[in-house]
Amino acid sequence: MSVPTIESRGNIYVLRWEKEKLSVTVSHLSTHSDRTTCELLFQTTDPTYNPHLFHQHFNLLAGSRSKGELSNELARVYPTLEKIESDTIIEQLCFKVLQQYRTGEPAVELWNTVTTKDTTYKIFPLIAEDEANLIFGDGGSGKSYIVLAFAILIQLDYSDNPLCLPVKEGRVLWLDWETSQQNMERRIKLITAGFGLPPLFIKYRYCKARLADDIEAIQKICLEDNINTLVIDSVGMSCGGDINNAEIANQFFTAFRSLNSTGIFIHHSSKADMQKRKKKPSPIGSIYFYNYPRNIWECRGIQEPGSDQLTIGLFHRKTNIDKYHHPLAFTLTFLDKEIDIVPDDPKNIPDFVAEISITSQIMDALRKEKTKMSIELLAERLDQKPESIRRSLYRLQHREKVIKIGSDWGIKSEREANVT
Repeated sequence: MSVPTIESRGNIYVLRWEKEKLSVTVSHLSTHSDRTTCELLFQTTDPTYNPHLFHQHFNLLAGSRSKGELSNELARVYPTLEKIESDTIIEQLCFKVLQQYRTGEPAVELWNTVTTKDTTYKIFPLIAEDEANLIFGDGGSGKSYIVLAFAILIQLDYSDNPLCLPVKEGRVLWLDWETSQQNMERRIKLITAGFGLPPLFIKYRYCKARLADDIEAIQKICLEDNINTLVIDSVGMSCGGDINNAEIANQFFTAFRSLNSTGIFIHHSSKADMQKRKKKPSPIGSIYFYNYPRNIWECRGIQEPGSDQLTIGLFHRKTNIDKYHHPLAFTLTFLDKEIDIVPDDPKNIPDFVAEISITSQIMDALRKEKTKMSIELLAERLDQKPESIRRSLYRLQHREKVIKIGSDWGIKSEREANVT
């Protein structure tokens, strides 16, 4: 008989015997002092049988009598197997699942001789692959709209896209605590119409229970559909408790980690930041919502009353995996049958200019003028203090981006298109 393969997501295990056309899904594992219980779902791909064979609660540490009874039941409902084969399958099932369940992830050796890879992205530079990415902002800033656009790009592997963003393919699952299925269907229809795309789908799940309590059902979906990119909308609702509580935050991130996926978390700004509008706003709740994600972007939206346009700015607030990136901006135009989304330039949006580094503003001013400028003139044009301009110019000079000619400054070469 064949040797079984085993796949897992968290505490969901699927064993497959290819030759025998048999699979067993093991879920709801629970350890007690004298037993390890679970649920077993036996299924077959043999077309002469109903795909569902049987479902049963079982103790993986059971003795030979209980294992024999389970083997007899398997042989009864699936007579393709001989009794000795069903006995072997039950023994393999108990041994392999217990072994992996108890061992967890293996320890590995990290060598300094290994050729390391650069950070990879599902969408550069916004969504780092295999990491927790958080996008937060005030209510009504357009977070869900722009993240849904990103999810569509990932699902479709839409590299030549209107947003001009590099994309890597993935299989997306959208977990929704915020809105309804009907509203999400409307949004995906409008955005794909704006992109001019053919019919497509994103795996979607309407959620009620908190993530930590619902995790096995989600693990099962991720395993069955080969999900590798998970959107959580929103973090606060999915926590199902006081998000200022460190334990609630840790339970959320522990649950997410069991899914082994790229995470895109939609979250809200802290009320204190909304009122004070600090220089660097932060996500609401426990400090762990800032500490745990490897990549954090703030989302700000600008929309005049009565206007059908919403301009979204994305500002890089934290990274543990790469350098900080320039702000990005997109303008959404809401029409009757579509939503058009196009990239915009934060430098041309007054509300976003303050978020752009002084060095970038200096380079942009020197490019536009196409001539040398004094520190005083730059300070006047950019509404900055002369001392701030002077320090920034010396930093740019050190990086060989600008040159001093007398008392004026100019661009040294055209190579410097992406100064931060």
